[in-house]
Amino acid sequence: MTLAHADDTEAAMRAPVSDDPVLALGAAERDGLLKYLGYHTDGSGEMFEIILFGRRFLIGADEVVPLVRRLRALHEVGSGVRAVSYRRDSGVFEVEVGGVRQDLAGVDVLHWCDGFQAAAAGGPQPAVGGEDNLGSIIQLLESPSLANQQRMVILGLMYGRPGVEPVSAEKLAQMAPRVRGTAGELKRAIAEQAAAASKVVELERAAAKPAPVEPAAPGGLIFVEPGAAGPVGPGAADEALLAARVELEAKTREVERIRNMVPEPQPRAKKTIVDALAFGEKTLPGSLAADLIAAFGLRWTLDGVAEPVAGGRLEEPLPQMPGLTRLKAIVRASRAGWVRYVDEPQPNEARWLKRYRLVIGETVHVVAAEELLPWLAGVESYHRYGVEPAAG
Repeated sequence: MTLAHADDTEAAMRAPVSDDPVLALGAAERDGLLKYLGYHTDGSGEMFEIILFGRRFLIGADEVVPLVRRLRALHEVGSGVRAVSYRRDSGVFEVEVGGVRQDLAGVDVLHWCDGFQAAAAGGPQPAVGGEDNLGSIIQLLESPSLANQQRMVILGLMYGRPGVEPVSAEKLAQMAPRVRGTAGELKRAIAEQAAAASKVVELERAAAKPAPVEPAAPGGLIFVEPGAAGPVGPGAADEALLAARVELEAKTREVERIRNMVPEPQPRAKKTIVDALAFGEKTLPGSLAADLIAAFGLRWTLDGVAEPVAGGRLEEPLPQMPGLTRLKAIVRASRAGWVRYVDEPQPNEARWLKRYRLVIGETVHVVAAEELLPWLAGVESYHRYGVEPAAG
């Protein structure tokens, strides 16, 4: 079995592309990848005019070499793969694989091609035989305890929010001090207390009204409206009033509890946060979990989900920790028989990996974390659509 880095092997099969824009475009035109019409200079610098997929584009000097590399990779990856269109505003290529079209972000093209070529070289059943180090990882991802579910949510908020700087354990310790009685909690508790009080008043007024009585029926029986007090004792209305008063007492105690809390301004220790977010059998205290998620403006509900502190529902799904997202993708590919995972078996270490070792055929591919998802997408495209690699 051989060891290969994904950025060294499949990429090495591709023809080199000059770093000079004019030379790169000239070579691309000779190979039939595009038509080069020339360049001119305007206020924004050098602009190169090309015809690509039947459309005319003006592209900047810094766009030329990445574009040519991506076009060449798609051209050389296999006989059943071809690029059919390009959207310059988003950098997305439309690619046809075995007659099926899909969109590829420009930054993902080279890694997708690397995965496709790795799968093509591995044969139809690349992952048969050998051990797969996914047992503990699968157990965590598919049967997480409540504490591990909470950890996943907190880690997603720390590291998975698009366009937001990751929040380190040290920073989170500063964001989530040991203060539970916040102004927002008090305001919400007072509102709930007022609603409970209104319900009690409404039921008391209803109970004070005399119950309408029907005329006596033959035999001297008197019929009383359902829920009203009558000859047979308290009805459903009395039970509802009693329950409302109990709820009001509970809401009142909650308001006093929050009001009487003494803030502790010192933050939690960084080690406390690190230990609490490690997956395992140790429980994550509910109060700590509530404080950590409250640092992001959310709170736990009785249903075991997160919602905004101010109430209402989340507009978008909660973010996921990138490391866990990558492990889920590896599990899926492994179960399909496309790869074998032979790297760190423990979830606490695997979620931080910068590179992953995956076996296809007789080769151990070392794939960088930021390249993994498009690389696996290329592997999937090869197997799902049954595309044969190009000869030579």
